[in-house]
Amino acid sequence: MAEELENEYLRIEEDIVAALRTVYDPEIPVNVYDLGLIYCVELTDEMFVTITMTLTAPNCPAADFILEDVRMKVEDVEGVTGVEIQLTFRSRVEQGYDERRGDAGVRLPLAAMSERKKVFFSPVMPTSDRAITRILVP
Repeated sequence: MAEELENEYLRIEEDIVAALRTVYDPEIPVNVYDLGLIYCVELTDEMFVTITMTLTAPNCPAADFILEDVRMKVEDVEGVTGVEIQLTFRSRVEQGYDERRGDAGVRLPLAAMSERKKVFFSPVMPTSDRAITRILVP
């Protein structure tokens, strides 16, 4: 049973990354995942996804479009039960993600193993240092 659950997590993780790679900032010909705008993706046992991400600029004119596109495409991944997006303008290091510790581009268990949360990170890109803003997209 545990192996089946692990395989399901891996499949959903791959599908989420593939979905995020189809989301583009209309002004930049690079997807949000490879651009490093996705800081963290958490997947719970109930297959609920929490995405911590940033934008290219705090006043990005396409913010609503990008956030909605991320939400819709990740929600469409088979097995995902819901999506919450947390938008931040704090740097990765301020939030505790440090590529020197192996936190970037690697799926890591952030919570206790008994909770079986899966966490993975996108490639590292610097961002501006702004206060965190939490946006919940129903």
